[in-house]
Amino acid sequence: MQLLLLPFLLLLVAAIRSDGSPRAVVTLEPPWFNVLQGDNVTLTCEGFQFRGKDSIEWFHNGSALPIHQDSYNITAVKVEDSGEYQCRAEGTALSSPVKLQVSRDWLLLQVERLEFMVGDMMILRCHSWKSQPLHKVTYYQNNTALKFDHVIFNYIVSSVNHTHSGSYYCQGNVGQTSLKSIQMHPLPHLLKSGSTFFSTL
Repeated sequence: MQLLLLPFLLLLVAAIRSDGSPRAVVTLEPPWFNVLQGDNVTLTCEGFQFRGKDSIEWFHNGSALPIHQDSYNITAVKVEDSGEYQCRAEGTALSSPVKLQVSRDWLLLQVERLEFMVGDMMILRCHSWKSQPLHKVTYYQNNTALKFDHVIFNYIVSSVNHTHSGSYYCQGNVGQTSLKSIQMHPLPHLLKSGSTFFSTL
């Protein structure tokens, strides 16, 4: 039960400013912050006191977008769509920025977010351009194979700790062609509280 409540509590904490006023929250669907050019992405603005869709404002890298709905659908994203997205509505403060990174490549190792506290679950996904069927998939950490399967699967770290620091990538086959993603580098940092998180920057 505690594990099920954790994502909700984190969302709630992020949505409350120190002065107690509500803050809008941007979520991604699918949840991966890094995507391939041509993927479809939906950003949703969530808040406590929305007073009609016309009151919602969206921002990309600080510039206002002509969008006034709670969901912002980007069909076939482009590299130019990369950057930070924020939203706000009447009665809410501007949301914290959510990063979207769009790449041109054949294969991409996806992750839900950039930062992980010790004990968090981390899910890695090997994603092909235009979601072409992948097989013979292997995930690597520090150039050591973690897991292989003949069919596509997500690699799940149930509880992140210091041993998961390093570089990650995946390999897979599309037809007879073997593909390899670029490496991602989670780096350990210390929070003010003394806890450690991993940033995939």
